[in-house]
Amino acid sequence: KGGEAAVDIAPDFDVFHKRILAVCSRRGVPRHKRPPCPEWVDKSGRRFKFKSRWELLVAEYLDAENYIWDYEVEKFPVLDDGRQRSYKPDFWITTTSGLVLVDVKGRWYHDQRQRVALFRKQHSHLTLEIWDAATLRQVGIIDSQGRKAS
Repeated sequence: KGGEAAVDIAPDFDVFHKRILAVCSRRGVPRHKRPPCPEWVDKSGRRFKFKSRWELLVAEYLDAENYIWDYEVEKFPVLDDGRQRSYKPDFWITTTSGLVLVDVKGRWYHDQRQRVALFRKQHSHLTLEIWDAATLRQVGIIDSQGRKAS
């Protein structure tokens, strides 16, 4: 009613956001379209379309800090209970000590922890870092409200 996103009010009701959407749909509440994915051109002229605002902020940070990086280069196979799944880290950062894969995780990271654990176990030769809200705040990418830090 107030225009809040389901993902933002779901914790108030202790439910997953899709439950909020289902109830609203049954009651005929109109849905607002999700804003388009953020697009951005880095200082090398590469064009990217990110899945979240936080991914965009991380890309801006990596560019400003002169990291050598790329976005969603490759999917990795992950075997989960006998089923073949895949895992695609967001950022591939080349450092002096080698490749570091970075996955930016927001509010629903708890839903993806098992796949991350399986990836780490099955691809232990790779370094994967999870950059969640706490990490993004610590690095100075976002503020305490989850918005771009000034």
